[in-house]
Formats: sequence, structure tokens, C-alpha cells
Amino acid sequence: MAALPYIQLYVADYLADTMHLTTEEHGAYLLLIMNYWQTAKPIPKKRLASVARLSNDRWKSVEVSLNEYFTEDEQGCWYHSRIAQDLLNVMQKCTQASEAGKASAKKRALAKAIENKEILNGRSNPVERKPNHKDKDKDKDKDKKNKQELDFSVLPQDLSGDILSDYLKHRIGKKAPLNTQTAITRLKNELEKARAFGWTPDNAVSESIERGWTAVKAEWLKDKNIVSIDDNKPRVPMMN
Repeated sequence: MAALPYIQLYVADYLADTMHLTTEEHGAYLLLIMNYWQTAKPIPKKRLASVARLSNDRWKSVEVSLNEYFTEDEQGCWYHSRIAQDLLNVMQKCTQASEAGKASAKKRALAKAIENKEILNGRSNPVERKPNHKDKDKDKDKDKKNKQELDFSVLPQDLSGDILSDYLKHRIGKKAPLNTQTAITRLKNELEKARAFGWTPDNAVSESIERGWTAVKAEWLKDKNIVSIDDNKPRVPMMN
């Protein structure tokens, strides 16, 4: 596995467990646990002195003190139970974060797929009319060009795919499909401005849809006491 970028050092625990160590023993011990963390595996006994950066004679003088923190396994390697447990915890968190990232990417891919199939042609029903063969050729060329140029990855990463899909369909209903990169960039900029007023991207887009607005306008969301069109009651940003 790739080396982890940091090591969890519980200072209070470390100092309590190593009060009797000399300065040399502290240095050797820290080098050993850092190597253990970086390689994520027990250290072979034959490498202990070199990892601790000590001569064989000096290593013999500190080995007895440091041996109490490790357990020798069947392969003749020094195993550290606390480091091993911390490594397992960190790797599990990394895995969970990776899976969450993949799920988010799938949502964005789904939203983009919906956009490509339904939005680029500017109507909710792709077979709304029956074009002749010339129209088909023109539509294909136009769709191909737009698919290559549109980049929805510029939108905030915390804008969910479901909300984005709802907004794309909402724009279709308003006969103003989000089918240009300029419009996508404008949406990104407005969401960034709205965030400064306390609105998350999901809440800003949802509020705009609910109010029947074609575009998301941060300036319209700036006033927290804006009156709802539907219930005539004061509305405030829905904070997570």
C-alpha cells in the first residue's frame, strides 16, 4: 500500500509509556514506529539496528529497553500492537472515504447522463416531433459537439446528483435547458455566492426550483426573510 501521509502520535500516552527511556532510546523508538507506520508491517530483526540508525554495538545497548514495546512474531519480526491497530483504523477510514467519493462520482455521472440524453435537445421528450433525415444528421452533429464540450465537474462537489437532475428537468419545463458551458459556469458562480449567504448548493438549487425560478440567483437568496411564493411565510436558509 502507499505510505500514509501522517502518523497518529498520542503525546500523553507516549510520554506516560516512555518516561524511563534515555534520549538515545527515544530517538531509536520513534524511528522504529515511524518505519512501522510507513511500511505498514512488522520490522525484521535483522533490520532493527539500521532502521534505528545505530551501530550493532549501540543497538545492543537499547534493544532490551525497546523490546518491551514490541512482540516478536513467528517470522522473527517485531510486531507493535498499538501501531497495527491504528493503521487498521486509518485504512478503514480511507476505504470509507474512497467509497463515498465513488458514490458521489456515480451521482454526478448519472446527472450528466440525464443531461446528455434529455437536456441537449432542449425538450423533455426526445421524440416530441419526427424530424426528417437531414434534421437527424444536424441533431447528431449538435449533440456530439455539446457532449464533448459540456463539463459539469466544475459545479460544487457537494451538489448532489439527484438535486442536479431535478434542476435540469426543471429547466426543461421552463424551456430554458442548461445546455451551454457558459450557463453551467454561471450556475457554479451563483452557487458559490449563495454559499457565502449561508446556503448549501443543494438547498440553493432546491429553493430555486420550489420558487419556480429558471436560474439560481444568489442575490435573490441573500435576504434570509424572503417571502415564499407558495405559503406567504418568511423563509430562512435550510442549514445542514
